[in-house]
Amino acid sequence: MPDNCKKGEKKIMKDTENVRSHTIITNYKFGNTTINVFTVRKLITDRNNRKNPRQKKQVNWRYVTNEEQTGDSDEWVDTMAALYPKRWGIESSYDKIKNDFRLRCRSTNYIIRLFYFEFLILFYNLWVFANILVCFSLVKEIRNDPIVFAKDFEQIVLQADPG
Repeated sequence: MPDNCKKGEKKIMKDTENVRSHTIITNYKFGNTTINVFTVRKLITDRNNRKNPRQKKQVNWRYVTNEEQTGDSDEWVDTMAALYPKRWGIESSYDKIKNDFRLRCRSTNYIIRLFYFEFLILFYNLWVFANILVCFSLVKEIRNDPIVFAKDFEQIVLQADPG
């Protein structure tokens, strides 16, 4: 079991260790809530295999959701497994805003804090747009990893201020 798992995640992994692919566990108790857990068996590259780094291995992926199952179970699992990664962009963006584009504010006034956060969202969107423009001008395609790093972008914007 991976060391970077949280306590609740380790429990889910242990409880679903020997479950076959496309199994749906409904009403799973997770803290104070009930959730649905479903598993999908996937073929991935074994990065720990030093002899043959391209060798594939099968792993059991667990997905947690509060969505109720609709229709055929195998079809629902495949659909949910395909949709699930789309969440990561949103969560990654929020982490990026929270960690890299962070203005320090000690105000207890929520209006000021909200303004700061909305300003950070605009600044983040400007950074994403700058990366898109740089990608198109240099490599003619959009890449997943940024060409202009967040801290560099912040310094460029700060230096552009005339006074």
